Amino acid sequence: MQNFDFKIRTPTGRVEQGRLRSQSQDAALQELQARGSGRVVELKRASALGQELKLFKPAPGPMILSLFCSQLGMMFRAGVSQTDSLRALIRTTDNVRLRDTLTDVREKVERGQAITHAMSQHPDIFDRSFLALLTAALKTNTVPETLDRLSTMYERNHKVAQEVRSALVQPAITVVIAIVVMFIVTIAVIPQFQGMLTSMNVTLPAATRVLLGTAAFMRSPWMLLVFAALAVALVLARQSYRTPEGRAKVDAFILKLPKVGTLIRLGALSRVNRTLSTLLVNGVGKVEALDIAARASGNSVLEAVLLEGKENVARGNHLYQVLERHPKLFPATITGMVNTGEQQGELARMLDRVSDFYERQVETDARNITKFVEPLMFVVIGVMVMGLMLAVLSPIMSVINNLSS
Repeated sequence: MQNFDFKIRTPTGRVEQGRLRSQSQDAALQELQARGSGRVVELKRASALGQELKLFKPAPGPMILSLFCSQLGMMFRAGVSQTDSLRALIRTTDNVRLRDTLTDVREKVERGQAITHAMSQHPDIFDRSFLALLTAALKTNTVPETLDRLSTMYERNHKVAQEVRSALVQPAITVVIAIVVMFIVTIAVIPQFQGMLTSMNVTLPAATRVLLGTAAFMRSPWMLLVFAALAVALVLARQSYRTPEGRAKVDAFILKLPKVGTLIRLGALSRVNRTLSTLLVNGVGKVEALDIAARASGNSVLEAVLLEGKENVARGNHLYQVLERHPKLFPATITGMVNTGEQQGELARMLDRVSDFYERQVETDARNITKFVEPLMFVVIGVMVMGLMLAVLSPIMSVINNLSS
């Protein structure tokens, strides 16, 4: 996904600008034209510098958006006007990006723009699912209830993401720290023993020779070339991931990883089902809901299947017919529930049940992965430390044995 800056000339002649996140420039143009808010006069890829500067103003996380939806729904339920509600939320929010965005939205609403149109110019804050739900709610006069559902959706999606992150990131951080410590020991501590070890009148074990050679290589200029090659490889990999083909390959590889791939897939399925259920309950059309939920999956492989399902539904067929062709991605549990929901006209309720089930499954699998990874991680670190100690102590023990004999 890439960010694109755009300018639109409205029917009244006013030029409005904003930012859109899309797969490509053509896809971004099609999405802007589908909005029907005006004629696109400029569309270009956002500069990398602008993206870096936004790091100083981080986007609001799911829990901040959940609180925002809850507060906004409460104000709408109390009959507070849109501008007064936005003004109150501007004063209470701590997130700078959200506060700036709400200020811009309030100014546009005061000038006569629809609140959904003003929010659509900030897709990095208000995504398509939020806008689709709010638009449908305004038409059906169910804004407070819809915002409450949005708040719940953000909160539950955040919970699932936290479970996945805690299972994968914490062990990874521990391993990285261990590797960094071993690297520092190798280049800073081992050289202190090198003179003593080489001066001993004994044959150095193979492990010791490898350790000394590794330490010498790490302190040589060749190590700079290694770091440069790694940096280039990372940049190329990042550029490749930004292309649809590269992203599809990486996402497919991730899903095939043992245990980790399953956990990530379950988390994505929970998010997709929760988003799709929320959209359908609030009156969003099935085709549009599938399109939004597909892009919210976070995995291009799942996204492709759901978009295929969207096309199948648009032709008058059923979603489950596509899902059952991909049993490794969508288990029979989902396919069966979707089939039943479509046949009985209760797809949203069925998807909500499936999402609850997978939330619990993600929590269980995350605990199991942690229980499996932590002992393995400590064993690996222990082997590394033991190998380092043996490489250093073996020559010393040989000298002591020679002196005592």
